[in-house]
Amino acid sequence: MKKLTFFLLSFFTVFSLMAQLQMEGPAGDYDISRGVNDAALYSQMNSDNGTSYASQEFPDFGNSRLQSADDFIVPTGGWDIERVEVLSPGNGDPTSTFIVEIFADNAGIPGVLLHSQIGLPFTEINQLFSIPLTSPIQLAEGHYWISVMIDQSFSPYGQWYWQPHAGSQINNEFANQDPDQLLGGTWPVTWGSGSSTIGGRVSYDFCFALYGPPPIPISNWAIYFGIFLIGLFVIFRFRRRLA
Repeated sequence: MKKLTFFLLSFFTVFSLMAQLQMEGPAGDYDISRGVNDAALYSQMNSDNGTSYASQEFPDFGNSRLQSADDFIVPTGGWDIERVEVLSPGNGDPTSTFIVEIFADNAGIPGVLLHSQIGLPFTEINQLFSIPLTSPIQLAEGHYWISVMIDQSFSPYGQWYWQPHAGSQINNEFANQDPDQLLGGTWPVTWGSGSSTIGGRVSYDFCFALYGPPPIPISNWAIYFGIFLIGLFVIFRFRRRLA
């Protein structure tokens, strides 16, 4: 009888801790209004309401690009990015899709292409474009660059522009490139920093946010480890008593 009482007590203790672990999570920017349950892993979304800059692939110009990118830093533990949001004053045709690319850092400009997803649909509310990824992009701790481009013909839809972020400089300046020289040499063929290609700004950052599963806080890891130890204790005690 004592064995059964001890077992039931241990079981309900473990069960209650597991329920707490599943139900509790870190505070975050949960976007329930869009029918998703993710958290803002990173966000710089303070629009300066000024001049915005092209970031587009043009099917009617042989898929030539005017490409922009901005950098961010992933902390210890890494991220699984499931959705990207950007601000833009430009019009996105509802039938158009987005291209999201992630690059390694190369001394302050985008380097090796690490991830690329094309044909991404979007929703747009008040110039906020929400772009779910086809599959999560897993990034370890480190310094990265993100490029967000709409895949949209210039005729008849025109151009789409990425809205700059207001405030002091965050990490490195954004970067731009024009591989096929659609702008006649205004932008570099390969990546160049914002101040070298545009000039006249206080800071060179774009408005974007990265969403994904919220990281498990240290306190929850401690609970999980405690559950593991309690389980080992229960097994050890019963093996000894039944021997």
